Amino acid sequence: MSPLPASDPSPEATVAAKLSVITVTYESRRCLQERAADLAALPNWIVVDNASRDGTIDWLHSQFPQCRVIANPRNEGFARANNRALAEVRTPYALLLNPDCRIDAASLRALVDCAERYPDAALIGPRYISAEGRPLQCYRPFVHRRQGLRGPYVEPSGDLCTDFVTGAAVLVNMANMRAQGFFDPWYFLYCEDEDLCWNARAQGKAVMVASAALAAHSPMGSSAPRFADLFRRHYCHTLSKLYLRRKLGASRPAVSIYALSILGGSLLGLPLRLLLLSSRRLAQNLARIVAVLTAPFQLSRRRCEPGPGMLLSSLLSGDDAGSKP
Repeated sequence: MSPLPASDPSPEATVAAKLSVITVTYESRRCLQERAADLAALPNWIVVDNASRDGTIDWLHSQFPQCRVIANPRNEGFARANNRALAEVRTPYALLLNPDCRIDAASLRALVDCAERYPDAALIGPRYISAEGRPLQCYRPFVHRRQGLRGPYVEPSGDLCTDFVTGAAVLVNMANMRAQGFFDPWYFLYCEDEDLCWNARAQGKAVMVASAALAAHSPMGSSAPRFADLFRRHYCHTLSKLYLRRKLGASRPAVSIYALSILGGSLLGLPLRLLLLSSRRLAQNLARIVAVLTAPFQLSRRRCEPGPGMLLSSLLSGDDAGSKP
């Protein structure tokens, strides 16, 4: 390949002019420190911090003075924090990048190239590998499309149009997404990326995987797995699944039956979790039970707030969950 003329911008400069990177943090300093070398190369990096108490903001200011840090006074969750950063983006594209996800310059270029090949695409995700290099699922049909869930997962061999790409690392075409709106602010954690993909498809826009782009993902690695944080994740995940089903047209009786199935399974599994003294599984079961019990209240609110569930968790488990942001 012949070298570029001296007057032409480098590929990195071209990407930087077109792309902003957004990361939402909560108690994520350890995770970010492990990726410091990768983070230094990110163009137009915006971090929204959800009231971390582990020194995340101070560390970012000391290590990455070029990074724009937006400090939320309280934990706003994933959807609302991303919306705050997306409102500040002035580049044609934005990459939503979790703290537990790594992506190199070549893959950033591949995502932008894919977006320019397919201008009707609203969201474009990469392929994923684990920290050990094992391929991870990077696309799937919407969960309520049962007929689409059959058959083994197949790694894409080329660019792929699909229903859903995860929000761990996803390129946003800002022009297409501004026309439809970004994340539904009701969500605190989980399912907001599926909701976003659904809205894009409903507006006639494509959701794609760029096969040439690769990201390494360590799921649930953004913050330390304390009991309160594990509880919050499963509590919000359960509520988000109920909310999404209702939003996409499921009847109230159908949502209620689904909620009761979650409640029944969690109650049956609770004695075993107590006997095995598995804090992770105990947090999961307790969270699902509390989520179903508080669902009528939470689903009627304008936004999901984990506070009521976290308070009940502290009473049930003896943990200081009620004091967490």
